[in-house]
Amino acid sequence: IALAHTNGDVADFGNKVTIETVSKLLYNQPIDGYVSLNMDSIPAINNLAGGVTVTIEDDFSASDKSLKKGETVKLSDEQAYHYVHDRQNVADGTNVNRMKRQTMYLSNLKDILLGKFKENGSFINQAYDSLEKYMSTDLTPRMMSRIALNLTKYEEVNAPVLTGKNSMGEFGFIEF
Repeated sequence: IALAHTNGDVADFGNKVTIETVSKLLYNQPIDGYVSLNMDSIPAINNLAGGVTVTIEDDFSASDKSLKKGETVKLSDEQAYHYVHDRQNVADGTNVNRMKRQTMYLSNLKDILLGKFKENGSFINQAYDSLEKYMSTDLTPRMMSRIALNLTKYEEVNAPVLTGKNSMGEFGFIEF
């Protein structure tokens, strides 16, 4: 999926290729809408949440000295960017650790944002306005509001975990 999006070049074409890839992976299930945010949106997303609390499990000393291993912190917008985005100067420099951090961050973020939406149904409009300059989507704020309302009713299940081995590939990329 990431490769499809990356090789799509332009945001809208990358989204089109990603939609096609996801649809094929789901046995041609139609994809009714998409939202794509770039990494520059991380501070704005964190700001909408009022900060996200995480435990720092990696060594960020080369990237952000304020993120100290072992501490539990409510991330500032700048810290959130480093926590979610940084890879090469953190821990072993692979994407494996970054994906673990992103999963933790997104899990905590989801709870905060769904809570804000439950408190104020128009919160989605504030989120849309705050993120619009970082976003590529074919959804309207009204459509997003309906999706958010449905999300408040769903029971969360654990995502499947793939077992395997990461190794350096022939062209300098990590392979699974």
